[in-house]
Amino acid sequence: MGNPAQSAKNGRFDVLQNNAVAICYGVSTLIVLILFVGVYFKCLQEKRLDIEAVFRDTSNISRAVEEHAIRTFEQASLLALSIRSRYQEDDKLDLGSVIKVDPKAMSIFQQLAIINEKGFVSASSIPGFAPVDLSGREHFKVHATPQDIGLFVSKPVLGKVSGKWSIQLTTRLTRADKSFAGVVVVSLDPFYLSSFYQDIDIGPHGSIILVGHDGVIRAQKNMSGETVGTPLDDATVRFLRDTSWRTANYTLTDPATGQAMLCSFRSVEGFPLSVVISVSEADALAGYHARRAQYLGFAAGLSVLIYLLAAWMTRVFTALRQSAGRLRIIFDNSPVGIMHLSADGRVLDCNQLLADQMGTPREAIIGFDAARRSAENLRDHVHRALQGTPSVFEGPYTSTTGVKTSFLRMICNPVNPEHVPNEVIVTSEDISERLQAQERLRITSERLRLATHASGIGIWELDVAGDALVWDDTMHHIYGVEKTGQSVPMDQWRSMVHPEDLPGSLQAIESALRGEADFDVEYRIIRQSDGQVRHIKANALVDRGPDGALLRMVGANMDITARKTAELELQAAYAEIEQRVALRTKELDRAIQLLHGEVTERRQAHREINQILSSISAILIGIDREGRVARWNGAAEHALGLPAGQAVGRALNALPLKWDWDAVLAGVAQARELLVPRRLYNVWYQRPDGGKGFFVIAVNPVRGEDGQADGLLILGDDISEIKFLEAKLSQAAKLEAVGQLASGIAHEINTPTQFVGDSVQFLKDTFTDMERVLALTEAFAAGEDQDHKAFADTARATLEEIDIGFIREETPRTFARIFDGIERIGTIVQAMKRFSHSGGEEMQPVNIHQAIRNTLTISRNEWKYVAQVRTDFDESLKEVPCHPGEINQVLLNIIVNAAHAIGDAGRTGGLGVITISTRKDGDTAEIRIADNGPGIPEAVQPRVFEMFFTTKEVGKGSGQGLAISHDIVVNKHKGSLTFETAEGAGATFIIRLPLRDA
Repeated sequence: MGNPAQSAKNGRFDVLQNNAVAICYGVSTLIVLILFVGVYFKCLQEKRLDIEAVFRDTSNISRAVEEHAIRTFEQASLLALSIRSRYQEDDKLDLGSVIKVDPKAMSIFQQLAIINEKGFVSASSIPGFAPVDLSGREHFKVHATPQDIGLFVSKPVLGKVSGKWSIQLTTRLTRADKSFAGVVVVSLDPFYLSSFYQDIDIGPHGSIILVGHDGVIRAQKNMSGETVGTPLDDATVRFLRDTSWRTANYTLTDPATGQAMLCSFRSVEGFPLSVVISVSEADALAGYHARRAQYLGFAAGLSVLIYLLAAWMTRVFTALRQSAGRLRIIFDNSPVGIMHLSADGRVLDCNQLLADQMGTPREAIIGFDAARRSAENLRDHVHRALQGTPSVFEGPYTSTTGVKTSFLRMICNPVNPEHVPNEVIVTSEDISERLQAQERLRITSERLRLATHASGIGIWELDVAGDALVWDDTMHHIYGVEKTGQSVPMDQWRSMVHPEDLPGSLQAIESALRGEADFDVEYRIIRQSDGQVRHIKANALVDRGPDGALLRMVGANMDITARKTAELELQAAYAEIEQRVALRTKELDRAIQLLHGEVTERRQAHREINQILSSISAILIGIDREGRVARWNGAAEHALGLPAGQAVGRALNALPLKWDWDAVLAGVAQARELLVPRRLYNVWYQRPDGGKGFFVIAVNPVRGEDGQADGLLILGDDISEIKFLEAKLSQAAKLEAVGQLASGIAHEINTPTQFVGDSVQFLKDTFTDMERVLALTEAFAAGEDQDHKAFADTARATLEEIDIGFIREETPRTFARIFDGIERIGTIVQAMKRFSHSGGEEMQPVNIHQAIRNTLTISRNEWKYVAQVRTDFDESLKEVPCHPGEINQVLLNIIVNAAHAIGDAGRTGGLGVITISTRKDGDTAEIRIADNGPGIPEAVQPRVFEMFFTTKEVGKGSGQGLAISHDIVVNKHKGSLTFETAEGAGATFIIRLPLRDA
């Protein structure tokens, strides 16, 4: 017969097994439902994120297209203004010469033309053009009105002169009385704009259009059925004309293809144009659709696995009964001692390990009344377990021999807590070694706690199963949470994480738990105690078992708010400096405005700020407190030929750069020491191609919280092209001045040349007469006539006939006149040679008095008829460091101006006076050029040094001389050029040059 008690247990086990199967399938169904709901919301979230990413990309593309269009139109505007200025000076302007000066521009523009006030083409860069009538064209009509609208951008038209489609960029020509004189036309190839778009990837169904507010397309890419010059529909035209949007993102359905399109709209700043970027939603979400299919496939596969697991668990419950026999083996061979007590507290069974732990034979233990006879400290735990309450005993246990053997940990578990009294299973473990290890661990943990508390690092552990966090005291302090228990619910933690950072933080935790990535994130929290927003740096490690199973996730939090605040302050300093740079560079101004707008309105991350800074054309170098390079933008890489990776982190003076180190390091030292911005002009550098360029550099200190220099920001604009144009303008002005003096110099040379020629003719005639005397002498020497008396009579008659006395007296004077004439010609030529000698790029010591004399020599014909020149030189002033060619030009401009002023006054009392004096004033050389002409009227005095300003008649001056002179003295020599004047009392121009190298 079987054991009745055992049969009852088996029956209860069958019931439990049947209930477990039903629960298993119910839970599996719930899990599958939750899984598919999660996949649905995951797909919604990813679709939204993908669409946001597309709008960011299309917005960036529209910004790039806008900047390209603005740069192109501004280049056309500068070209048109240059042509207008030159045409107003010379209405016979050859536009072909403009192309030769700037052939690069004609790779963009098809034609340059001028339309006169009657609407006919009067000049064109195309040879052999016909004067066609363009008075009916829109770009002529808009300028014929009295209002000057600036640069006008026409719709694409077929040119009557060029025969090509082009966009006409036009500006108004006016006469001196502001009346309409015609139109300057710069013809832009519309496909130049479109070619820029071809390399932009917007997908096979996307499109880019540059459209005017009149609805006509200026440039495009991938427009289905639409071409350049085609008008859009009326609704679109009204929208473009009436909208107040600057930028916008929206979705629409393409009427031609029926496709949903994601669009970004941007109004081109300063022009009646708009950019529209369209991307097919199907193309943009192709990746999303692929991922959605993967998620659904994964969910379906996982659902099958869950139901397979439920079936497997059913088989497991069936197999439990079969495993009962194996429990005996486990019981006897358990690594812990096991004892089975009856309901009355007697020992029914125990394994050998428990007997060994107690130091008593196993046979003696079985049947022992543990409820009444066990040690007093163990007896209470046995009683509680018999009453259905689990109990744990830890303490020393003394064997029957009376000797203390070890510390034991006994767990008393009721077999069936629902029935009282009940059988009890007691497990026993010798924890002597573990207690020693725990003590060592406690000491180590205390040390770690003190260390993390001192450093402000909080330690946490994620209870994955319980959806809770175990925090130490520092974590409670960081989050401002009062410690009320051992753990903090995950929901409470989620409520404190900033809403904008919560999705990313949760995704990072999930990725770490799945083993896809390390947990290393930064996020913001809102402290529970005071509502402050704090920045947190979090790291964690996931502990897994040998089989890869998740054991726990332990990490650390550190409050980095102070560091983030410092980063934001430094970021604000960069933004402020960028705004100052905007005053010098239009392109940089737009970049800073974009940066400021993005920081203010959208609070972009530090990464986006770096991208905007990298896009500006000026070099930008950030220096930290230790003098190392912290920032090196793309413009610096391109201009200096050094990649950012090789520059950042190194000391500035250790970089392998070829530029004016003396000027740069001096500016850096002054800015750091004085805490004021320093501006450096004409700083040379070597380009990557070996050529020489020039920067204007601003060194700006960045102050820290202590008021000291926390770093420096170096900004440099490349002025190489400006320097080149200045040199050309200066040379042109110099050639113009020499040209104006050419006739006078020719006259000065012609006068001595004439009397040298007359003297040579006299010598030629004299030599003819003297040949007769030589012939008599040769005949007498040859013995042909030995009658001395006859020879003497003949010779005397010949000498009287040729007037030998006059020849003897006049010949030395003739030679003296020849030598004087040659010397005067040589003096003029040498003066011209010294005047035109540039002296190279470096300053050199120059005899300023000789320079003045040379200038007076070559300009003599300008002043000798209207004035006499008086000089008063300070002989202690020996040499002045300068560029000799440029200083000669300054002296020439002022002396000629003085002569013209005296000549224009129409003096009736004789010649005027030009007085030139020099003196040494400390470390400065002073040159004064004074005239007693009419003086400078008070109304024009503020504009004396203004470029192209002149009071002379047309053809007698271009208005460049004094402007160029002022630039040479002030900017290139670091001196000063001023004047003193009074109407009717003449004018004095004062040049002051430093005697040290500028």
